[in-house]
Amino acid sequence: MRFLISFLDIINIFFPPLCPICGNFISSGYFGVGGRGLFGWRPLLPCSDCVSLLVTPLAYVCPRCGGRRREFDFGKSDCKRCRQLSFKFNRAVTLGEYSGELRSIILRMKTDKFGFYARTLSALLLRERGKFICGLVDVVVPVPIHRRRRWWRGVNSPDLVACEISRNLKIPVVIDAVKRIRATALQYHLSDRARAKNVANAFEINPKKINLLKDKRILLVDDILTTGSTCNEITKLLKNAGAKDITVCAIARAIGNDR
Repeated sequence: MRFLISFLDIINIFFPPLCPICGNFISSGYFGVGGRGLFGWRPLLPCSDCVSLLVTPLAYVCPRCGGRRREFDFGKSDCKRCRQLSFKFNRAVTLGEYSGELRSIILRMKTDKFGFYARTLSALLLRERGKFICGLVDVVVPVPIHRRRRWWRGVNSPDLVACEISRNLKIPVVIDAVKRIRATALQYHLSDRARAKNVANAFEINPKKINLLKDKRILLVDDILTTGSTCNEITKLLKNAGAKDITVCAIARAIGNDR
């Protein structure tokens, strides 16, 4: 043990543990959930300063929609915002708000073919919200993107996050359980009602994977949860295929337009 500690100290001299977000030195030298990063020793988890910018304190997270709630909603099973919304999924787990530094990292993650940001955010998500996932899901399913958008971006970030969660929790992931059969417009500029119309009939269940979904508790993974229109549409298909419980897991929760 003494030799191992000394060896780690030597490694940290040549390859000091750096925050994967801001790049600053992490003096405590803690390690991430899913591994130890570059050269096998660097942490995947951000420093405490970055964590404070990325993670919404648990007391402020709505257990129904994953959004940030006010003090007057503490102790309730929903929040003022999501009482007006209808969800087909059973619950939502998110890391933080889609703003500031977290928004910037997610935008970089969308085109990060090497999965660096996906691994970092997945490790942080599991550390901060893992107790709401562990033991409560049987299968991980990512939200798909259309093949043309995947070609343009080079990667589907929910696939990477889903694989990281699957690897760390030792539960199966089914990448192609859901297919996007119709290209849809980008959602960010649409109203809540237009979003639901935009994704209607845009997905289908892969008939070869139905046996993997039947009677399962499914973790549906996306990068951003806004109005829930996309996850609602996919949840409807998953439950029609026999899934018994759907938990939506997203890195960030955004607020949609009310126009």
